[in-house]
Amino acid sequence: RNSRARGALLAVAASMTLAQGAGNSSAQRALAGASGPAPAFTPAALPADFKPLLALELANQLAHMGQASRARGVVRDIQATPNPTPALSAALLHTEVLVSAWGLGSASADKARKLMESVKSAIAGLRDPADKAKAASAAAVAIAAQSRTPEQTAQPFLAQAAEAAAQVQDPAQKQAATDHLQLASGHVLLAGASAAARLGHFDRATDLATRLQTAASQAKSPLVSASLLAML
Repeated sequence: RNSRARGALLAVAASMTLAQGAGNSSAQRALAGASGPAPAFTPAALPADFKPLLALELANQLAHMGQASRARGVVRDIQATPNPTPALSAALLHTEVLVSAWGLGSASADKARKLMESVKSAIAGLRDPADKAKAASAAAVAIAAQSRTPEQTAQPFLAQAAEAAAQVQDPAQKQAATDHLQLASGHVLLAGASAAARLGHFDRATDLATRLQTAASQAKSPLVSASLLAML
């Protein structure tokens, strides 16, 4: 029932986002308690890739909820889109990374190895270093959340993200890639500390928590620092 409820909420959120993107803010006004007649609805011109990009975001959420098979179905539908825009092509590869990464938890050992290779291959297929850093960071988080040895399993993807972030030239994009990497590293430390604590390895858990605290104090971005402290 919880899964169906989450699915329903995702559908409502997606429909609201789609309506707002088209210039219809009725749902947002209602939630905000607005009264009186709504302004005249004037449809806005939507980019050609608006709907498939929204569908890919739904696929990301489905994968995160453990519904990898449904997420793959959405991805297959979007893969059939004729003449995809560069933004859609990049988003599609990014979603393929996340769907494969979140599918590791329910996969057999043999299938998990193949999925790991699929994740690495999809990340390598991204041309833009900023996109590659973001995808590798997201993969590290997903894999760490499902692993008994989070640091060991996620480390190759953190290294991949760090290498890509170092190649980003634009200062703003470079900072964003670095922020994604730092947050991903925090999630990996948190997953490792949680796994160690569940096994009664409290010295190990304390060490990882200390490393998380150090990372929070060293982060240049206040938002990243606050996020890491929240994890701590």
